Amino acid sequence: MATPGSRGRLAMTGASGIMGSRLYPELTADGWEVVGITRGKGQSQGGPGRDGNSEVHSEFVNTTCDFADPASMDSGIFDGCTHVLHLAAQGSPGASFEDILKSNIISTYHAYEAAKRSGVKRFVLASTNHTQHGDSMEVGGGPGSMDQSRLGGKLMQVSDSPTPDSFYAASKLQNEDMGKLYSKVWNKFEVVSLRVGWVLYDDPTELKGSEFEKYLRGMFLSRRDCIGFCKAALTCTIPAEDRGYLCAYAVSNNSESVFDLKESIKKLSYTPQDSADDFSWNGKSEEKAVDEPNGKRAKLQ
Repeated sequence: MATPGSRGRLAMTGASGIMGSRLYPELTADGWEVVGITRGKGQSQGGPGRDGNSEVHSEFVNTTCDFADPASMDSGIFDGCTHVLHLAAQGSPGASFEDILKSNIISTYHAYEAAKRSGVKRFVLASTNHTQHGDSMEVGGGPGSMDQSRLGGKLMQVSDSPTPDSFYAASKLQNEDMGKLYSKVWNKFEVVSLRVGWVLYDDPTELKGSEFEKYLRGMFLSRRDCIGFCKAALTCTIPAEDRGYLCAYAVSNNSESVFDLKESIKKLSYTPQDSADDFSWNGKSEEKAVDEPNGKRAKLQ
């Protein structure tokens, strides 16, 4: 274990949730002095077959702050922190616009402002794969559906024009663009936006045979890769030409992925170690996925 605080002081919003509870102990062991923050209501959206209440872990909460409240901007909640990992959000693609406006857009603006006023060096935003999934979901289907054929055999790039699949996804695009304002335009701090996959299930075959199987097989993010991507986002060097802003995918190495991970791997210096293919979907482990030079996926036994 690294010396506590040797990497810096990290404020983590949404610390009691799905990602926060996985990251808090690992980042602490990695040398971060983690300050776990929630708004005090202990909520999680859960997922198919998972009650949100079972995903709340209050043991990782050190203090509370409601970022929907304008007073949070001058609360000093990030004072003394070198980094912010902003996980707190309404994470359901089915959430109403009114809920999204308050929980994701207004609250993230207040979090950015609080970070600016406290002199934070880097702000890592948990964005989402849903920012581009409007182009890969089934026509007429929901955000939990998948139709790779719509992409014509191509893989999406971070630089592609995004098509969100929900109000939730649109709010994360707004959060990303606001991050560019604070980093590239105003030079207040660096921002890394991670377009995160589906991290809820340690074993994705929990949804085998369900309407969500195809989507999960493409968007699966293992616990180990979630930790690896977030560690990288906190420490990677942002190239000078990117002017303090970086956007990258955080998805495991899935053969059914709709994303080209090569640029994200290069910029973050992290290669995903796991794949949805590592699990038994048809009575035996699937074939392992590897990258071909053209950015598509190949399967090897």
